[in-house]
Amino acid sequence: MKLSVTKIFHFEAAHHLPGYFGPCKNVHGHSYRLEVTATGTIDPTSGMLIDFTELGKLVKPLLERYDHCDLNNFFPMPTAENMLLSFWETLHRREPRISSLRLYETASSFAEISNESE
Repeated sequence: MKLSVTKIFHFEAAHHLPGYFGPCKNVHGHSYRLEVTATGTIDPTSGMLIDFTELGKLVKPLLERYDHCDLNNFFPMPTAENMLLSFWETLHRREPRISSLRLYETASSFAEISNESE
């Protein structure tokens, strides 16, 4: 049996896509939504897979780094896909129970990575 818990985070950031010839070539901003999912077994003592507060502590440094920033200062090509790969490398390395991430760039557009992607 697989059990998962997810915590949702939000941050605001600007970017543009160099060399891209659509509307995203211009500087613009997004209200990003990051869904962080952990999968595992319930600890019999705590009754939890992972405390939501612990998930928050893992993600907080990412949010503090990128919130209200120009993402081009951190990523050569700040697409949702490239950002998500970087987030995955950081978070999955620190907490192996992190099983998937989903980054919404808009309310209807997202990139997703999971253990199955490895």
